[in-house]
Amino acid sequence: MLKLQLLNPAETPMQTINFSQFASNNGSQFIHGSPDDSILFAVIDSRKIHTGKETLFIALQGSRHAGWEFATDAFAKGVRNFVLPNHCPRPLLKELKNANILLSSSPLKEIQQLAQINREAFAGVVIGITGSNGKTIVKEWLAQVLSAKYNLWKSPKSYNSQIGVALSALGINPQHQLALLEAGISAPNEMQALQEIIQPQLGIFTNIGSAHDENFKDTASKIIEKCKLFKEVKFLVYNKDQELVNKHLTSTFDPSVLISWSDKPGADYVLSVKSHRNGTKIYMMGKDLQTFTFYTSFRDKASLENLRHVITAALSLGMEPAMIQQGLELLHAVDMRLTLKSGLNGCKLIDDSYNNDLAGLELALEFMSQQVTTSGRKILILSEIQQDGDVATTFKKIAWLLGQYEIDLFIGVGKGFEESKAMFPCESRCYDDTDSLLNGLETLS
Repeated sequence: MLKLQLLNPAETPMQTINFSQFASNNGSQFIHGSPDDSILFAVIDSRKIHTGKETLFIALQGSRHAGWEFATDAFAKGVRNFVLPNHCPRPLLKELKNANILLSSSPLKEIQQLAQINREAFAGVVIGITGSNGKTIVKEWLAQVLSAKYNLWKSPKSYNSQIGVALSALGINPQHQLALLEAGISAPNEMQALQEIIQPQLGIFTNIGSAHDENFKDTASKIIEKCKLFKEVKFLVYNKDQELVNKHLTSTFDPSVLISWSDKPGADYVLSVKSHRNGTKIYMMGKDLQTFTFYTSFRDKASLENLRHVITAALSLGMEPAMIQQGLELLHAVDMRLTLKSGLNGCKLIDDSYNNDLAGLELALEFMSQQVTTSGRKILILSEIQQDGDVATTFKKIAWLLGQYEIDLFIGVGKGFEESKAMFPCESRCYDDTDSLLNGLETLS
């Protein structure tokens, strides 16, 4: 069992990175112009700057635009710390007068190094998830099950690329006890950089499939590359029935590290499934012959495989079976894309009801801004967000998002919204629970 180090938020101030010190140890050219060099936020999009103070703007090369083109926008919003590519125009440096500027041959490497610093300052447990399929679903489902007991952070959506993993790791803060990060690769020699950021104590290998086969010599070489994520894990959960995966893991890792599950005898956990009414019963037996029974409404093969990863990982983290079952009852299919639906009277409904964190909220609002026209109002209905640590900070971020995305009407459902209503920059209505909202729907206009 992997022991979690529980943290008291009041005793763990947020990790601050000194940008001047980071840049001085970097070896790249550094222009020191501002005494404001304490970094709490790192952004790659000038539109997502909450406050310029304690923010670092990192200019990455995009498919259509170069990040340095938006440096002056960031400067106008109060940012005084920048990572820019070596080749950016020299007149730009004069426009960023008295700012701290690190000129780098690879801004991506800089954001990855910052993510590694933030990860290494985290005293909790990090779970790293990789595989060909099911990474995001396993992460989302496991997060929902574990959130009943732990204050956790999870990477948003499918943030599993070289940039996505870095941004995900930068979201971890000391209030969290647990972090779930997924890692995806499409070619050889990509996983090492992700491993250095994530450094998981618990690993989950979902499965191996045909994705990106064209970039690898064979399946075995792809497994070897993916497993670089797990080189320092204390425990590794995997499906023993995946023969090539099992062969590599058992020949590479110490047996004490591996936690296997299978439909057949011989694994650490033997999990069999049986149809039951409108769902499935999962029968589970451990090496000590202890047995568990779980019930789920899912019946398809892929979901049942993902659920067995979730159950095995949750047990390995010390979750009680009864609490795991409570979490399973709340799960439903994860729609990996925001769903746009047609409503009454020509309105458009964006459904992102599964996500319940600030990162997911911002993605949904950004999606909304791309869909709506100049006519009609923007309305946000939001339930309580439970996974973001400090309550006051959470409501401040919600208020900032309401203004940033020009929401016309905000509807908050749950405790705390009424008390924080004064800080919201738009018309706001608050309800104690869902029933109160439903009873008041007709009065909304």
